[in-house]
Formats: sequence, structure tokens, C-alpha cells
Amino acid sequence: MIGGVMLASYGLGTGGTIGNLLFQLEQAGVFSYLLPFVFIFAILFVLLSNAPIFGSTNKGINAILSIVIALMALQLNFVSYFFREIFPRMGVLLSMIIVGMVLLGLFFKWDDDKKGFKRIFGFVVVLGVVVIIAQSITDA
Repeated sequence: MIGGVMLASYGLGTGGTIGNLLFQLEQAGVFSYLLPFVFIFAILFVLLSNAPIFGSTNKGINAILSIVIALMALQLNFVSYFFREIFPRMGVLLSMIIVGMVLLGLFFKWDDDKKGFKRIFGFVVVLGVVVIIAQSITDA
């Protein structure tokens, strides 16, 4: 006991307060609704602002369209399930890409005369992305 507070109350050894905080955020629906909404809204707003598809340069109209489309996308749980499947897998793929680049960088130079080597590495990365997206679509 330190200063009248037991260390066990902070959850030391069981994930700590960060694990508890993430669990509470998950229970509140932050990962299922809020973050996908913000993600879809941000992408749509940038697309509508930079490429005036509807001929509108009014940021207010772009914001309203982005909010409406993002809310409609979350009406069914398909988007939440898809994001829940794809982002952890993409994180694993990014980790594998970084480790592969570090290990290959130990033995090879990444200069311009080895374009074939870069193309093969790029093909492997694209293949990994396609496999992850296909698995995420079938699991969602």
C-alpha cells in the first residue's frame, strides 16, 4: 500500500489502466461507431473538397454530404465489422514489410540500379494487400 492506495487498484499486472481504458472505449462504441464515422467523414470530405464531383466548392455542402454518407454507411454493422477485420491485418502486414525492408537493407543497397529488386518487393507487398482485403471481405 502506497499513500493509502493499493497498487492492485491500478490493475498492475493485468493490462493496467491502458487496457482498462481501451476496454471502456470499446464498450462505449468508440471503435465500432465513432472512429469509423470520423474515418469515412474525413476521407469523403477531402475527396469532395479536392475533386468537386458535384460542381460544388462550398465546404458546408461538402461537410453535410460527408456527414450524411458517413452516417448512412454506419447504419448497418458491415462497415464496423470490415474495419475490425482489415485494420489489425494491415497492421501485421505493415510490420512484416518494415521487418523485410530492414533485413533486406542489411544485405542490399536500395539504389536506383536495382529496379527489378524493388519491383519484386512491391509485387509482394501488393499481393499481401490483396490477400488481406479479400480475407477481410469474406470474414465481414
